[in-house]
Amino acid sequence: MADRLIASSLCAHLDAEDLVQGVSIILRQGLRDGKLEIEGPQQLIRLAGTLLRRQAARGAQRLKSALALGGSERYRVRTGK
Repeated sequence: MADRLIASSLCAHLDAEDLVQGVSIILRQGLRDGKLEIEGPQQLIRLAGTLLRRQAARGAQRLKSALALGGSERYRVRTGK
């Protein structure tokens, strides 16, 4: 799913594995801190999908800002917290 969220023009800058790792960290911290209540596997999958879409959008935004400020084409976007 993460691969499909990254446009082909962004693949060189955003890594699907980094996005998934970032979502995993957010989920673990939320569960550990009691900020998330998940009632079943389907709810977990939907939440992970939503977080993944948001991480991809945030990464694309950061990349766009960096390139607008004169960043190089090889700029890597930090996708995790």
